[in-house]
Amino acid sequence: MNRAHKVIYTDWLLLVSCVAASLYGLLLIYSASVSGAGGNPTMQALCLILGIPTACSVSLINYRSLAARWYLLALPTLVLMLLTFTPLGYEVPGTDDRNWLLLSLGSQNILLQPSELLKIVFIVTFSHHIATLGNRIRKPLALLGLCAHGALPIVLIFLQGDDGNAFICIVLFATLLLVGGLPLRYAIGGTVSLAAMVPLVWQQMSPDKKARFLCLFQVDAYRNTTGWQQELSVTAIGAGGIHGVGYLEGGKDNLYARQNDFIFTVAGEEFGYLGAVLVLILFALILLLLYRNARKSEELTGRLLCIGLLVLIASQAIVNIGMSLRVMPVLGITLPFFSAGGSSLLTLFLGIGIAMSVHRYRYTRY
Repeated sequence: MNRAHKVIYTDWLLLVSCVAASLYGLLLIYSASVSGAGGNPTMQALCLILGIPTACSVSLINYRSLAARWYLLALPTLVLMLLTFTPLGYEVPGTDDRNWLLLSLGSQNILLQPSELLKIVFIVTFSHHIATLGNRIRKPLALLGLCAHGALPIVLIFLQGDDGNAFICIVLFATLLLVGGLPLRYAIGGTVSLAAMVPLVWQQMSPDKKARFLCLFQVDAYRNTTGWQQELSVTAIGAGGIHGVGYLEGGKDNLYARQNDFIFTVAGEEFGYLGAVLVLILFALILLLLYRNARKSEELTGRLLCIGLLVLIASQAIVNIGMSLRVMPVLGITLPFFSAGGSSLLTLFLGIGIAMSVHRYRYTRY
C-alpha cells in the first residue's frame, strides 16, 4: 500500500473522536488524582500516546488476515489469563477480583489486566468463527461449538471474580450470534431459559452481591452501607447543576473509585449537565461511526468486528453511567476511554485499529 492509500483510506474521524474522548477522560482523571481519589494521569497519558500509533498500525493490517490468524492473538491472551490464577495474579485493594497481573520491570511495578485484552480478542475470534460457519450456524453441532467458544472467556473472567466483564462477554456473545444469522427464535428461547434460572442464581449469590441490586430499590435501607458510593455519586452530580462547581473543585466527598468506576461523576460534578452531555455526545459519535463501518462492510467478518466493538463500548458505557446515576448495580465496569486504566485504554485503541482496518479495506484490498 503506497503512502497516498495510507492517508486517504484512514478513518480519521473515528480516530479523532476516540482521541477526543480520551483527552477529556485524562482531564477528569487528573482532577480525581488531585482530589486524592487515586489514578495516574501520567501513565494514562503515556498509554494514550502509545494507543494512537497502535490503532494506526493495526489499521494497516487487512482485518481478513488478522481474523484468519486469530490464534496469534488468542494463545498469548489465554496464557496471560491463566497466569492470573498463579502467584502472579493480583487483587487490587478494595476489590474482590483477582484479575490483574503484577509485573516488575526493574524498580517499576506495572499492573496488567488481561481480561481487557480478552474482550477484544474474543470479538476477533468469535466473529471469525461465525463468519466461517456461514449458514451452518443454525445446525445444532455448529451452535454447540459456538456456545463452547463463548463459554471459555465468560467462565475464565467469572472465575477471576469479575462479574462485570463476564456480563459484558455474555452481551457480546448474544449480540454477535444474532447479527451473525442466528434465528430470533433461538434468542427468545435462550432469554426465556435465562429468565427461568434467575431465582436459582439469586439463591446462590452472596449477600453482598444481592445488596448491590437491592440498594437500587431500597435506597434508604442501604444508603449508608452497600449504596453509599451511589449515594455520594448522585449527590455530587446533582451539586454540579448546569455548569458544574468548576474544574478541580470537586471530589470533596471521598467517593471511592472516582478515577475509574465513577469517572462520570467527575464530569457531572465539575462540568455540570453540559459536561455530562458532552460525554454522551462523544460516545454517540463513536458508536455511529462504528455502525457506519459495519453497514459499509462488504462481508460478515468486517460487519461483526465493528458491531462487536460497538456493543462492547455501548454496554460498558450504559452500565457504568447507570452505576453513577443509581439505575444499575455497581459491577466494577469502567467507562471506555474515560476511566483510569492503561490496559483498558490500550486495548480499546487496538480494537479501534481493527475497526479502522474494516473501513480501509472496505474500499481497497491492497
